[in-house]
Amino acid sequence: MRKIILLLFGLAFFLCSSSPKTSIDEGGFVDIIIGTTPPPTSNPKPKAPVLIPVSARYYEISQEIVLSFTANLGNVSVTVLNVTTGESVYDTVDSADGIVSVPISGTSGQYYLILNSVGSTTVYSGTFEII
Repeated sequence: MRKIILLLFGLAFFLCSSSPKTSIDEGGFVDIIIGTTPPPTSNPKPKAPVLIPVSARYYEISQEIVLSFTANLGNVSVTVLNVTTGESVYDTVDSADGIVSVPISGTSGQYYLILNSVGSTTVYSGTFEII
């Protein structure tokens, strides 16, 4: 029993210490963890891990979100919502460019990032915080 508790404690410590940062600290940037929101008609039981074809990072100095696409999703509508202030930014980018940037105000608060490929039902989203 004691070994199991120690093993669980060690695993929890490892997972907490190795997770990406979700708010800006000394590095001047924050990684935005992106996930999918399945369409309402899809089967709710997950069958396998899903490859996320985009990664995002917010840079404090340039006050922009840089999106890096690993697959061509076509035109992608980007919505960035500051949940704290209600401020929002809308943009449409071409994922074929590979790397694109979306400028935002950089006002402190909790942000919600929504990416929707035009003509697709899959929505990618993530959250991050600017302090």
